[in-house]
Amino acid sequence: MNFQKFFHLSKRFFAGSSIASVCTFSAILLLSKSLSISSFGYFILIQAIVYFIEGISFSQSWQLVVKFGLNKKYNRLDVIKIAAITDLMNILLSAVVLLIVFFSFKDFLEGGKLLLVYAVILPFRMNGLWQGVARLTDKLYLINYQLIIAGIVKLIVSFLVFIRVIEQVEWVLVGFALADILGAIYLAKAGLPFVRKYCSFLSLFENLKVFKLNPDLTRFIVINHFNVTSVLSIRYLDEILIARLVSLESLAVYKLIKLISAFLSKVIEPMYIVIYPEIVKLLSEGDSSKLKELLIQITKFTSVIALLFFTFNALAGETVLNYFLTVRVYNDFIAMLIYVSGISINMMFFYAHPLAIAVGLESYVLKVNLTLGIIYLVLLVLLGNWLGLLGIALSSALYSIFSVLLRLDASNKKMVCYE
Repeated sequence: MNFQKFFHLSKRFFAGSSIASVCTFSAILLLSKSLSISSFGYFILIQAIVYFIEGISFSQSWQLVVKFGLNKKYNRLDVIKIAAITDLMNILLSAVVLLIVFFSFKDFLEGGKLLLVYAVILPFRMNGLWQGVARLTDKLYLINYQLIIAGIVKLIVSFLVFIRVIEQVEWVLVGFALADILGAIYLAKAGLPFVRKYCSFLSLFENLKVFKLNPDLTRFIVINHFNVTSVLSIRYLDEILIARLVSLESLAVYKLIKLISAFLSKVIEPMYIVIYPEIVKLLSEGDSSKLKELLIQITKFTSVIALLFFTFNALAGETVLNYFLTVRVYNDFIAMLIYVSGISINMMFFYAHPLAIAVGLESYVLKVNLTLGIIYLVLLVLLGNWLGLLGIALSSALYSIFSVLLRLDASNKKMVCYE
């Protein structure tokens, strides 16, 4: 695949995902305008804790389906079974983690009942099999539709808050949970016919020996679990810590900064979804030179996007913060520019993680994730206590930059083996 074909495929996915993104962004922005800043901060805190639990529990088994489902060396039914059983174990793990978090922080969360309300989404978020099926069968539009369904429902809920039909945070959480559940049910229903070509759905869970019979797949899913969980769980720790160390008001401001930065992530996201199967394909065909050429052209393109995005935030960021916030926090604009710079550099090399996994650097990535994660947590606490919002933003920016650069450096060295 050359850059033109890659870009065309990414555009096709972006057309659908952008609808979902606009709906979700608009929903959150409406909430930031409609709720008090403390209520909005509390809403974000509940979301962050649930997403943190998801991050710890979800193995992202779709990566297993994509990596091994296309490889004729492995039995596709075994791949599907391992993904399905892994998702089930992830659901059980999320329930255990939820109970631990609930009893540990229920006083901080004013009883914690709203956490349990929103946590009903957790079983539906453990949908790696269905994401993998959509990618394996080149039906990325199914993921688009899932996101669109969830985004539209969230936008409706936020509009009802805006016109004061809904005024309590608990009903906002119920509405947002319902949105994610409906989207997940659609994706599972759409992927079920593909699974039924190989076996009935319930028979997927009959034989746990499939893990022992496929050591390569088992090793991948175990290492990959710790790889992705060490990244995804940390992604929301900054929000939890800022609520603990600073205030709910600062969390509300910080979430708005992250939301603005997420516009760049959403532009890059279609390429991230498309690139992993393509990297695996080119490497399996021994076309490392074509892969390098593709990545160079992608980097040129993403560099321009990142530069434009940073420039826009530098020029218009202050205005955006003034419009959406009723209360400003000290140094919030500087914090915004620092955070955006880290995200921009990370997005320039968005392919670093899928490339590292594709060339077999799972163990290395795990070590990097754990090392950076520990350093990141220390920085969050130290700089968060010292500099408040500014310290959290600086810690996050450094984590984003080093996370991608270390993966990229190791992947470039490993690519020599494929030449």
